[in-house]
Amino acid sequence: MPRRHRPAPPLGLGSPLGRWGFTICALVALANGLQLPCLICTAIAIYAWRSR
Repeated sequence: MPRRHRPAPPLGLGSPLGRWGFTICALVALANGLQLPCLICTAIAIYAWRSR
């Protein structure tokens, strides 16, 4: 009997991977002195954390 395929949960901004990924991305960009990518990742991270 073949096993049924279970779809993976969506990995959108509301997922923990999306929230923490953009938060860490912002911190890494800040540590490397990249101001514009830091601002962009921060904005996306704030949106992801507020819309969970």
